[in-house]
Amino acid sequence: RDVSGSLRAGGHIGWLRWSSPTLAVEVDRVDIGWRLRPLLQRDLQLGEVHARAITIEHTGPASDTPTEPLQSLTLPIRVDLPFRVDDLRWVGPPPLQATALVGRYRYDGEQHHLTVDGVDIADGHYSATLQLQGAAPMAIDATLDGNITTPVPGSSVAPLAVAASARVQGTLAGAAAALQVQAQLQPSDTSPPTGKAAAAAPPMQAQVQADIAPWAPQPLVQAQADFSALDLARLWPQAPSTLLSGKVTAGPQPGTAATPPTSADSIAIAATRWQIQADVRNARPGPWDTGHLPVDQLSANALFDGSTWDIPSASLRTGPGEVALQGRWSPAPTSASTATPAPWQLRTTVRNLSPALLHTQLAPAALNGTAT
Repeated sequence: RDVSGSLRAGGHIGWLRWSSPTLAVEVDRVDIGWRLRPLLQRDLQLGEVHARAITIEHTGPASDTPTEPLQSLTLPIRVDLPFRVDDLRWVGPPPLQATALVGRYRYDGEQHHLTVDGVDIADGHYSATLQLQGAAPMAIDATLDGNITTPVPGSSVAPLAVAASARVQGTLAGAAAALQVQAQLQPSDTSPPTGKAAAAAPPMQAQVQADIAPWAPQPLVQAQADFSALDLARLWPQAPSTLLSGKVTAGPQPGTAATPPTSADSIAIAATRWQIQADVRNARPGPWDTGHLPVDQLSANALFDGSTWDIPSASLRTGPGEVALQGRWSPAPTSASTATPAPWQLRTTVRNLSPALLHTQLAPAALNGTAT
């Protein structure tokens, strides 16, 4: 509605809604500039497309149908599209808001090029680039750079600055598509904080490396994350405030191939022999209803054979209390005659755990016992 303009120079749309069985998009107050003559030479040249607000929402039930692998993504015309979005919202869950999004998309007949000059998300300002081959094998090279300003909770010292960067390389076409991901967080200040600033908020750092098979039933082939002083609330507004340090690894069990898969068969094999190990400490624990994570330390080991998750050992410590877990779960039917996943088989041992450390409305009396 509220549409005005001309075919020769573009125009204005006051409100636009598009929907499908799974997605709904609303666009509020968008101005579109374009040139008609180049389109006759199969060249779509747009002036800046400026939208004041875009809201995206997932609708309908989640689909159980596996996603078909991309084979190619080519367009019949060349495209040049500079864009600006003042407010971009993903309804979720989980919800996400991005503001001041500015960039440019181009398609030159062979390659897709996307440049994000800037976008603000939570406490961070980011830029990004992407180059994607239109035809198979759809080689991709994408980068992300950002700066995150992290206020020191309960302190008057200057906010700390953290630099974030990530790169994704690989191919997207066909069942054998494979991506390599590297990401890191590190202090961006030339001089690290000292004294009270360093004690109140040590520098947030993280290194992440992963191999991904995007069309496989289990897309994460292997990954490793090392981190220290990681505050999830600074990266994602809905997350609790934390100060996490430790290591998480996921990948083939010992004795299986550790190299990224190069065919559909090897992807399937890698996806059925899997192990996760985690050793994480939280130096800023607190009750959930105060915006914190009620965990001091987590140690866990889990195995996946393609149909069943086994947890031989997992331990969660909160203050002087501990919760120890052992269990098994089959998310897929265990046989052709079984229509639903097998239920959890879980043994839980609680020692000296105060529920008040989990939520302030709970009683402080320590709990002890075993449940299966």
